[in-house]
Amino acid sequence: MAALTAADAAFEATGNFSDCHSKVEFFLSASGLKKMDTFSNSDAFCVVYINGIEIGRTEVVYDSQTPRFTTQFQIDYFFEEKQDVLIVCYDEDKKGSADLRHHELQGEIRCSMAELMCADGTSVTKQITKRGRDGNHGSLTLHAEEMQMCSEHLSFQISGKKLVNKDGMFGRSDPFFTIKRSREDGSWIPVYKSVHIMNNLSPTWPGDMVSVQQLANGDMHRPLRIEVWDYESDGKHDAMGMVETSLAEMVECPQLAVFETKKGGKKKAAGHLKV
Repeated sequence: MAALTAADAAFEATGNFSDCHSKVEFFLSASGLKKMDTFSNSDAFCVVYINGIEIGRTEVVYDSQTPRFTTQFQIDYFFEEKQDVLIVCYDEDKKGSADLRHHELQGEIRCSMAELMCADGTSVTKQITKRGRDGNHGSLTLHAEEMQMCSEHLSFQISGKKLVNKDGMFGRSDPFFTIKRSREDGSWIPVYKSVHIMNNLSPTWPGDMVSVQQLANGDMHRPLRIEVWDYESDGKHDAMGMVETSLAEMVECPQLAVFETKKGGKKKAAGHLKV
C-alpha cells in the first residue's frame, strides 16, 4: 500500500538529497483508541506521511483498541533537514478499500524525525488529536531504530505440535503466532504475525519469506520471542505459550519447546514448534 519510498518523499519535499543521513526503521503501536462502532472494537490502521507525502500504511489490526502493527517503515533520516512526521489513524469501515473516504477518522499525531531519533530509547508517544473533537482519543507510539544493512532473506515455515487447548472440552483452539524482537530498552516489538488456523492443536502455518533485517535488524543472534495465541473474533486472544529464541537458534535447532508462564512465574510445558 506504500505510495513512495522515504528517499523519494524526501527528495520531492526538499529538492535535494543530503549526504548526512542514515537509514532508520520504525514501527507503530496504539493504546486506548476510541471505539468508533457501538457493538465492536476498532479495526485500526495508520497512514504515515513525511513532509506531507504519504510513504505507506500499516496493516489493519481487527477488533482491538490497543493494536501493535507489524508493518515496518524505512526512512532516510537527514540530520540537517526538517522532516515532519504525520500519522493519521483510521477505523476501517469498507474492507480492502484504499480510499480513505471509506473509513472513519480516529485522529492524528505529529512529530519530527529529529524528535524521534533524539528521544530516550528512540521511542515517542503522542496523544491522538481530532480536529473539533475534545476528549481522550488514545495515543500512538513510534519505535525507531537505525537500520543495519542486510540483504539476506529467510524462507521458513512453522508448525505446532500438541499445543495447549484454550477452548474447553468441546472445542479446539484456533492458533496463530507472532514474532517479536527485543529492543535495547528491554521492550519487545512485533515484527511478524501469522494467519490463524481453525480448530487445530497441531497446525502447520503457511510458509513465508521475510528479510533478516525486518525480523532481527540483520542480527542472527538477536533475541526473538515467538508467542502463540488462540484467536478470538472479539480481539481478546488467549495466550497459549511462548518461546524465546533467535534466528541462529531457529536454523540450528528447528524444534522449540513452548512454555506457558503460570502464577508465581512457574513455567509449564505447552507443546512444541517446528521450524
